[in-house]
Amino acid sequence: MQLEIGEIRQLEHERMIKVNINWLEMLFTIFLASFGGIVNRLAAHERNPKSKIKSKRYVAAAVISLFVGIVAYFIFTEKDVALNLKIALTASAGFIGTPFIYWILKLIKKEKNLPDFDEMDGEMH
Repeated sequence: MQLEIGEIRQLEHERMIKVNINWLEMLFTIFLASFGGIVNRLAAHERNPKSKIKSKRYVAAAVISLFVGIVAYFIFTEKDVALNLKIALTASAGFIGTPFIYWILKLIKKEKNLPDFDEMDGEMH
């Protein structure tokens, strides 16, 4: 059975609808997560005012929080979290940084019966 061009286009359209990503929503949300990482660095400096402000640390915090924000955004989207809550939780995850990833890995491990994850060396045991 061969499909006609119209049917193929309809199937492609239906497939694209299933992978519906709201790019503007995602970009705004992960931007806030990245900003959360910068706020975390500012808060750390506020707690220890004698520490030097180094732009490398702020860039690293923003990049780490950006990654965490992407992961958090997709998790909260998959769980159908309301938009305002999703934005707040993703920004908070960006502020938390890598501990958020470890927390998610522990939840997945518990749910799926996976081996322990060592936070120190990043290896599965």
